[in-house]
Amino acid sequence: MKKLLIIILILAVIYVAWTHHRIAAASAQVDSQWALVNPQFQIRMALMPSLEILIQPALATTSEVVADLDEARADYNAASSTDLKAETAGEVESAYAAFVTALAQYPQTAARADVQALVSQIQTTESPVSIQRTSYNEAVRSYNTLVTSGPSSVFAHLFGYVPRAYFDSPESAEAAVGSGTQENRV
Repeated sequence: MKKLLIIILILAVIYVAWTHHRIAAASAQVDSQWALVNPQFQIRMALMPSLEILIQPALATTSEVVADLDEARADYNAASSTDLKAETAGEVESAYAAFVTALAQYPQTAARADVQALVSQIQTTESPVSIQRTSYNEAVRSYNTLVTSGPSSVFAHLFGYVPRAYFDSPESAEAAVGSGTQENRV
């Protein structure tokens, strides 16, 4: 009987260790996928100030839209964790959508070749961002399933693992950049 208890205890310890390893690996996969999203998103964000500078005189009456975009970018840059970055990236996407909508109200400015070139460059970055966003969200879905369901959720809670944030891109942002994709969340 004592041997049976020892065997059960050893199996329980192995199961807990294995579960911890699976959760830690899933968490690392989420961080790894974000590492692929971040550079693509940074390229996109680096183009936005140039566009703002070009059209700021025309958007003087909609300075709130420009301020919202600047604030969203600042929040993204200040975010210290992957989850905060993912959340604030969605805010940047929404603010950019509002920015592009405001720009459309000024057809003479929007028709300028330099403005069109920058908008085109930003639109070009959407495809790589969308692909990496989808991969990131798949990793988050797998991780969140692991930490919120079944026996592993008990151990996840004990080890301090919590569900991670998705990188949601509002449909309005996707329409603004002309991507037309609906793959923002898996």
